[in-house]
Amino acid sequence: MGTRKKFSAAEQELLRANPYTEKVTENQISFTLAFKEAFWRLSVEGCTGNMALRKLGYDPELLGFERVHNITKRIRRAGKSPEGIQPASKSRMRISREQFGAAELEKMSRRESERRMQQEIVYLQQQMAFLKKTYAAAGKRGFGYLSMEDSSFKFSIIRDTSMEKSNILTISELCEIAGVSRSGYYAWLSSEQKRAAREAQDAADFQQILEAYRFRGYAKGVRSIHMRLLHTGVRMNGKKIRRLMKKFGLVCPIRKANPYRRMQKAIRTNNTAENLVKREFEMHGPRSVLLTDITYIPLNGAFCYLSTILDGCTQQVLSYVLSESLEVDFVLETVEKMVHQHGISLKKETILHSDQGCHYTCIKFIQLVKNSSLRQSMSRKGNCWDNAPQESFFGHMKDELAEMIPNWTCFADVQRSIDDWMDYYNNDRYQWDLAKLSPNEYYRYLTTGRYPC
Repeated sequence: MGTRKKFSAAEQELLRANPYTEKVTENQISFTLAFKEAFWRLSVEGCTGNMALRKLGYDPELLGFERVHNITKRIRRAGKSPEGIQPASKSRMRISREQFGAAELEKMSRRESERRMQQEIVYLQQQMAFLKKTYAAAGKRGFGYLSMEDSSFKFSIIRDTSMEKSNILTISELCEIAGVSRSGYYAWLSSEQKRAAREAQDAADFQQILEAYRFRGYAKGVRSIHMRLLHTGVRMNGKKIRRLMKKFGLVCPIRKANPYRRMQKAIRTNNTAENLVKREFEMHGPRSVLLTDITYIPLNGAFCYLSTILDGCTQQVLSYVLSESLEVDFVLETVEKMVHQHGISLKKETILHSDQGCHYTCIKFIQLVKNSSLRQSMSRKGNCWDNAPQESFFGHMKDELAEMIPNWTCFADVQRSIDDWMDYYNNDRYQWDLAKLSPNEYYRYLTTGRYPC
């Protein structure tokens, strides 16, 4: 330690102006009891000696490094003592061994040893309690694999522990026990406002994510949310969306295995067609490869049945029919609707591709395809990948309608839900592989060359 700083006359006047100053001379300064109590409270809250002095109206540079160090040391030692902060004693009694007696001094020595031992026990207990908290923060991974998030959690434990009235551990000791640096803790403490600002920003960004997620009532994954935001003028990358969804507990729908992928093949003919598509669903452009299939939709313990025709390139639903019966008529109606609504855009080479289900091998269907100037194609037997886009379409549809299924009471409820979802799918459900556009927008983009703004 260097020589203690002396105060000039002007500095003495400046120090006397502070209400916490009790007495000041050229060589020393004494403080009021209120100052010591306030200084101790700030120390418990995590303030350094310099920070506490500034908050109480003193300039640490004016007081000098050695004096600031001694003030901090004395007050913290007094604050942690059983007696706590006490006013300065006016006089000190000096009693000789002969005056007091050896026996009394021995008694005092034993009491002092017991008091110190008790303090040591409390100190060790607090160390153990704090260790339990830090290990709980680390979890099963151990201290060697802690992330920054875990460190932040430890810093918060240190702050909370230091503010407890019963705590006797210093910040340095708490940091050492937790395995973090004291400078790191104070850096974390000083950035509290920045963290609060980041939390507020995260909350605002998550509200935008939540609005995109809930758009038109259908749950969405990260990519769908990203594209929904993009089309509303908000740019937010997938990494940030995943982080905020995880942070706020928003769960994406998970594709489940479809137990109804295969229809019962009670009726079958040998009228199968060649596989003309060979999994080249989109390379020939719009309206070149059309995919059709049937899926089961649960309703009150029974089923209704949905037939669709999908453009393999643009992923548009060109036609769909919902039926209460599995008779072949609703499949024929799906083709007739498609030809009526989109016949003008079809090509001479347009292929209608399906699996080898009984509806597609029956004579009525084969004849209708021929009369519509379409070429018929079929997947290989037992190979769902030959019609993968159609299977994927049904999977996504059922995932997004899953929450509505328990509320359906009649066929009309199912029809309304299917109609609404088909409109949403074609016009508002953006797809990553379609240049982040909806199917209808992607078709217009391919046919006009203009990307929608």
